[in-house]
Amino acid sequence: MEYIKHFSDICDEDLSLVGGKALNLGKLTRAGFHVPAGFCVTTDAYRQTIRALDQLSSDEIQKVKLPELLEDAILLAYGKLETGNVAVRSSATAEDLPQASFAGQQDSFLNISQAAQLLDKIKACWASLWSSRAIAYRRDQQIDEEGLGIAVVVQAMVDAEVSGVMFTINPIGGDEIVIESNWGLGESVVSGEVTPDHLIVSKLDGQVISEKIAAKRQMVSRMGLIEVPIDKRDMPSLRRDLVYQLVNHGMDIENFYGTPQDIEWAYSDNQFYILQARAVTTLTDTAQIEILRRREIDVLEQKSDPDGTVWSRYNL
Repeated sequence: MEYIKHFSDICDEDLSLVGGKALNLGKLTRAGFHVPAGFCVTTDAYRQTIRALDQLSSDEIQKVKLPELLEDAILLAYGKLETGNVAVRSSATAEDLPQASFAGQQDSFLNISQAAQLLDKIKACWASLWSSRAIAYRRDQQIDEEGLGIAVVVQAMVDAEVSGVMFTINPIGGDEIVIESNWGLGESVVSGEVTPDHLIVSKLDGQVISEKIAAKRQMVSRMGLIEVPIDKRDMPSLRRDLVYQLVNHGMDIENFYGTPQDIEWAYSDNQFYILQARAVTTLTDTAQIEILRRREIDVLEQKSDPDGTVWSRYNL
């Protein structure tokens, strides 16, 4: 059995061993893209551990004891990263595939800095495979659970100055790239905790077609959700020269895969890092959601006061 696969060792045939997310990170690493260092706790590790369980449930998996050899292998790989904080993310064998992205269906954990905490979060990722939300999604997508496995990505955290997401195709039409960004870690953008800056860039000439700079009052840091300094709240989180650099990275990744990509990125110390990349799958649903989201933002902006606050009498 193979419990650990470092990103640089993952090859195209490893999908069943490392899952969709880790497979993509391995491909990007081997292709020379700037991906933070990391490793994958494989589906072999998951299956070896759950053999001791009478039934598969989130609660039982969270309480299971890891085999000693597996625990040693995880901690050895963690030590080799030589980093204080890591992100721990699920990588299911049916995840980030052309027909279904599984985005948001399994759990992720940021700023993990202790060995015992790391082991617990790996089990939490395993357990999320059997959450009611994930089960319902698989049923809706008609994904067979026979032989379903889950791996876990452990990746060095980037202490991002700016981060966000980028679609190399505009969900609502047009040969355009869509970028959303905020100060700090990208979790605030991915989770929808804040309204980020929103840019649309032409793929034909790289020019910015549309730019909406949000009043960015909060950001995610290593300490959690914090206030954005007042002097940065209304500033663009990405300088124009960085927008052009990011667009070039996005086009390189799209050309590498041959299909439009949904990319999570971070910028730190004059360098862009690619945290995740997956094919844009359910474009019709994404387009409808994006249309409604932008429409709602426009309505709220019209109703807000000069400080960006919308007042309501409703008891929420």
